[in-house]
Amino acid sequence: MQPHLTTEDISSILKGQHLNTMKTAQLTSQIKYVSLSDDEGTFGLMILQTSNPKIREIHSEEEFVQCYDEFSSLFSK
Repeated sequence: MQPHLTTEDISSILKGQHLNTMKTAQLTSQIKYVSLSDDEGTFGLMILQTSNPKIREIHSEEEFVQCYDEFSSLFSK
């Protein structure tokens, strides 16, 4: 069972996007979030670390939640 992330957890993780350095958060044993920035702004990458890895680019809290839910459901199967 994957841990439930609260709105506060997500906001705290996404706040790392406003830094000019790369920050990584290991959300679960199989899901990692990396915050990044480039000339176009801030964004993040959510990475599913399994034998069939997946990576999604994240630009909003809504995308973060959708991707986390999707990756969590893939991992729990």
